[in-house]
Parts: sequence; structure tokens; C-alpha cells
Amino acid sequence: MPLIDLAQLESLQLGSGPWVVQVSEDTLNLALCALAPLDDRDEWETDSEELDDADWATAIEMLSLAQWELETEVSMGGEVFVDRGNVADFDFVIGNFTANTTWQMKDLSGIVTDANATRVLINVEIRDGVAGQAILLSDYGDTYRYNRAGAHTQVANVYADLNCEVGLDAQRRIAYLISSGMDICSMTVRGWWKPAS
Repeated sequence: MPLIDLAQLESLQLGSGPWVVQVSEDTLNLALCALAPLDDRDEWETDSEELDDADWATAIEMLSLAQWELETEVSMGGEVFVDRGNVADFDFVIGNFTANTTWQMKDLSGIVTDANATRVLINVEIRDGVAGQAILLSDYGDTYRYNRAGAHTQVANVYADLNCEVGLDAQRRIAYLISSGMDICSMTVRGWWKPAS
């Protein structure tokens, strides 16, 4: 595993780990301070440096990134997350869907470039002039309602949104159901998981 300094952690590409992190004593103390409750900060601080708000923010940000990387690389069963980054626009809008309250298929292979991808992270926004309109997402081929994620309009003309993981089949497809007459439904694929190399 590559040996890196904690200061480099912010610039590393998600999915390029795992890494062995080398830290100085002061940096380690800074990290411990970020983990400590606010009332205990003084007990963790080193004699050599006082921690201001910027120090705390930096430590917490680096630890959060390290935790996300660790969770992605390790607890996901040997999979890595491919982050699309700052996506500039929706991948699909209402005109790209069939909204007729029946299950349909959406092919994501034009977006998900890894043929061995197992699931996607999706963001959906919906709005309608009527409360109770819905979008449901599921692994393509699943038939049980226990495997679905969904969002419903709670109030007319107010957005509802959903972030969820959806499994992909071998052709990188998912299933969806959108209520008939839905005014707005916008979907973005934020990234996907694939087996670690």
C-alpha cells in the first residue's frame, strides 16, 4: 500500500486507496482533538500549538474524507466508488422517461462506463401540481416492494428529492415507475460502485 502523509489526503482521488497514512505527533494530536467532544479539546491539545477554528475545520474535513474512503474501500465488500464529481446538469428529465404508473427500464450504460459496475448512486428531484405523485426505483428484475426506494410529492408544487443506491443488472439497467402526469422528474447519476482491482 502507498505510504502518504495526512496532509496529502485531501488531494487524493476517491477510489485510489487504500493507503497507509503516515502522520507526525502534532498531526495525530490534531486528529485526536477533532474526534474529542468540544469540552475535552483542551485535554488533547499539544503544548506546541493552539488550535483555532480553521485547524478544527481542516482536521474534521481530513478525517471525514479518510472515513469515507475507508468505508468505501473496506466495508463495501471490496468495491470502490467511482465519483462523477461536480455533474453540471441532470442526466435525465421528465421527457426522457415514460411516466405512466407502470414499471419501465432505464439503460444507464451510456453514463456508467465500467461494464462491471454493480450499483449506482442516484439523485432524483420531483415536483407536481398534485400531492401523492411518486417515483420508485428498483434493481432491474426485482419484483418485491421491499427492494424499492422512492419519493412522493407531499405538497403540491413543492420539490421532493431522493438519494439512493440502486443495483444494476449485467447491462447496467435499473427499473423505475413514475406516476402518470408527473410535471417534473430530474435524475442525476452521482457515481457507481465496481469491484476493487
